[in-house]
Amino acid sequence: MKNNKTRTLCEAAIFIAMAEILSFIKLYEFPNGGSVTLEMLPIILFAVRYGCGWGAGAGFVFGTVTYLIGNKFSIDWPTSVTCSPCFTVMEKSVSTWLSP
Repeated sequence: MKNNKTRTLCEAAIFIAMAEILSFIKLYEFPNGGSVTLEMLPIILFAVRYGCGWGAGAGFVFGTVTYLIGNKFSIDWPTSVTCSPCFTVMEKSVSTWLSP
């Protein structure tokens, strides 16, 4: 079975949607702020399955979507410039570390 770009993009969209749903489920909330969620698990699994480049792309899209949903589509450029690249770098480093 040959993996083509359409299948990979569809799977990326599904994994990003699963990550977005998991971002609303908090396992533990700290008293001074912050919480523990499983939102990055689908993105990490996608990165391990398809490699660093695709995982970094999915992390970038997930960071952008999370930023837009979290801020109710109010764009603050300093935050948007730092949010998505952070998810991209994190996914690239994790997928590099977990890849065989």
